[in-house]
Amino acid sequence: MPHASVPAVPERPASYVISLRPAGEHATLERAAAARGLGLIALSPWRIVHRDDPAARTALAAALDAPVTIFTSPPAVAAAAALMPLAGAEALQRVLEALPGPAARRLRSARVVAASERLADLARASGFAHARAAHSPQPEALLAAAMALP
Repeated sequence: MPHASVPAVPERPASYVISLRPAGEHATLERAAAARGLGLIALSPWRIVHRDDPAARTALAAALDAPVTIFTSPPAVAAAAALMPLAGAEALQRVLEALPGPAARRLRSARVVAASERLADLARASGFAHARAAHSPQPEALLAAAMALP
């Protein structure tokens, strides 16, 4: 009499990654862990909530008026973009149009590191005297280029 096949029980990973990323932000880390044979346990201690109120817009305008503004994560960029819809070359124009004259002049005096030569050219055409392109649009490249500015 033939033996019935027994369904395979998936092997339990030997090690796990505990992810404390915000809710809904685990997929990339989960794929990277799985590629290395690791399991992932998602323990989101918070959820990112996009604010759209006058206080948030004022805070973003003040941050954009600073000599250096660093967005630390893709969700931070998404939250800023939700307040001031920014995409590629359109981003700079929208920011400049949204700022009062003195703030726009101050922003134009800042040193700019752009994600591409095209965006650096746009910055120069928009009145930024000191604009250069990073060697790639990756955060590490942008920060390295910014740190190398005179």
